[in-house]
Amino acid sequence: MSTFVIINPAAGGGRVGRKWRRLEAALRDSIGSFEHRFTTRGSGAQAVAAEAVRSGFNCIIAVGGDGTVNEVINGMAEAADATPISPSLGVISLGTGNDFARAFGLHRGLPHVLATLRLRNSRAVDLGLMQFTSFDGATRSRWFGNVANVGLVGEVTAATQNSRLVKLLGGRLAYPLKAISVLRNYGGRRIVLSRDDAPAETLDVLSIAIANAPYFGSGMKIAPHADMSDGLLDIVVILHGPKVKATDIALLYKGQHLTHPAVRHFKARRISFTSVDGKGVQCDADGELFGSLPCTIELHPNKLRLIA
Repeated sequence: MSTFVIINPAAGGGRVGRKWRRLEAALRDSIGSFEHRFTTRGSGAQAVAAEAVRSGFNCIIAVGGDGTVNEVINGMAEAADATPISPSLGVISLGTGNDFARAFGLHRGLPHVLATLRLRNSRAVDLGLMQFTSFDGATRSRWFGNVANVGLVGEVTAATQNSRLVKLLGGRLAYPLKAISVLRNYGGRRIVLSRDDAPAETLDVLSIAIANAPYFGSGMKIAPHADMSDGLLDIVVILHGPKVKATDIALLYKGQHLTHPAVRHFKARRISFTSVDGKGVQCDADGELFGSLPCTIELHPNKLRLIA
């Protein structure tokens, strides 16, 4: 099986670049020969992944964080307009959040990950497709494997990107600290939510997670019941109101927030959002900020084969 490895040396605050020599030797011992390329800033991994698909590789391995995995998935989808996408995707997760890998236990250390890649067992997983308004005003789309967000989390993502706090403390501490800071000044947003065949609703919300997998924000279990193979998105709505406190963020790490009075939870195949009050509402996916409302998200079952 021909394998192409895409490495983001800047992931994890440069940890991937520093560890690559040792990782390369261990990877060759585990799976045999492979070709590889380092990415650059911007959408480097996406372009490299698309080229690898067109070149006929059977397996693509992403080495980096959630942002790198997202780029690789989008490159693969761009070049392989099929379901499931061919080739299969492997992940060596060494980034800040590693939430995509966490859903499959692929964050448990390098020996476990290498053993998984050596076995080459793959499973079909769903992907979400988000259509949104980009910062230049154009309508664009983006595939995601993990979680998309509307509202507060987008603001936290914007505040966290390139933050020195992440480099100093790591994602597991930096994300909740930034979330508490943003929450103090965030007044909520009024949006119209439409899902599948249900009537449209107007809601005052802090944040909405549209989850294909359980985790975001470096280990927050936002959607405990999310399953990447069930053909449905898990929607977690956090309503704006006095019942939400900064200390409630701790509930997210335990997945105990679904019974909170300000939280609504349901499943859907397709969902859309528009802003009512004219305030800008950010949207992000897989830890990357992409644009704002209006936004439509649809699940595509069994879109990708993942080595897991």
